[in-house]
Amino acid sequence: MFPSSFDGSSTAASSIIVYGADRNAEWQSEGLKNALVRLGDVLDTSGLEPKLDNYVDICSRVCNLTLTNGGIGVIICGTGIGVSIVANKHRGIYAARCVTEVDARDCKVINNANVLCLSAKTDLAQNIEIIHEFFATRFEAIDRRMDRVRRITQVENQNFRPAPDDPDIAALSMNGNDFGKTPQENPTQIVSEEAKASKRGRS
Repeated sequence: MFPSSFDGSSTAASSIIVYGADRNAEWQSEGLKNALVRLGDVLDTSGLEPKLDNYVDICSRVCNLTLTNGGIGVIICGTGIGVSIVANKHRGIYAARCVTEVDARDCKVINNANVLCLSAKTDLAQNIEIIHEFFATRFEAIDRRMDRVRRITQVENQNFRPAPDDPDIAALSMNGNDFGKTPQENPTQIVSEEAKASKRGRS
């Protein structure tokens, strides 16, 4: 099932913009929010309690509020890479790290991204231009693009599995142990066995 942003309409139509910045990017916040308030109602997560001090938790808050409000997320960290990784761990979030206006246009035209990830290494004026391009661009809801975003959703549905009920098992799973899988289901184990076999062949 598609999130509302994938119904062929533009995500720019939403009036709720959820914003977040980590400590490496806060110096851009005033300028970015001044640009965003011209595009919709901005919910700045920095004003919410409890205060968060790392990009992982800040990004997760932005994504959850974006989904709850049916809005668009805009988040910035030092590179934009960390927040894009975290954002895409949330079902229904389609985040793109953009450092050029072309990135901003393409991630909307092709993928209909609903969270924009910015880098503080990009200067403020450029980030504002990226924001304008992102919000001005509409998803191109032609058949081949709709087919691709459906396929993205299928991959999401296949890989976003419920966590085990046992918190100890869940914690171990988070540390990279895939319990309950056969070697054929665990790609890491397959690679490991192949590497061992290759090593034996060379010895």
